[in-house]
Amino acid sequence: MSGVNQYLCVALWLTACHVGRPPVTSTALALGQVRAPAAEPSLEDALRSGLGSALAARGLLDRKAEEQVNVWVRSATTRPVAVDGLQQVHTARLEISVEVTGAAPRSLVLSDELSYGVGRGGTLDASAARAAAFQGLAQRLSEEAASWIVYGPRQESP
Repeated sequence: MSGVNQYLCVALWLTACHVGRPPVTSTALALGQVRAPAAEPSLEDALRSGLGSALAARGLLDRKAEEQVNVWVRSATTRPVAVDGLQQVHTARLEISVEVTGAAPRSLVLSDELSYGVGRGGTLDASAARAAAFQGLAQRLSEEAASWIVYGPRQESP
């Protein structure tokens, strides 16, 4: 392959890597308010640590930043869905609202569900399984929120 063809292939490859990729947020953000219902006491901590870790992994977390990320739990529910032998299967559903404040404010509502099993008659096991389900949901939604903050659409300021 000639030098011109190699140069052309490299130029096309580099161009293709950037086509269609949304602009990346490089603004530092502070973690603002995280509000969760009192019925799920560990949920607030799980969301705070999950979102803080996700933003820190992307290099966006700064406690002194002007822009903040606020999270509100809109719904945290469980419901029994089936009985399987000696186990009851429940589904936990978590819905959160994520708001980025600052020069270009924006918000998003995210939700997810997770099924978990509970042995019959075990109240402590049921509470631990429910808490673990909400921990997992908080982690997944925190990762999704951080990705949206980085790659999501922005409002243009007038």
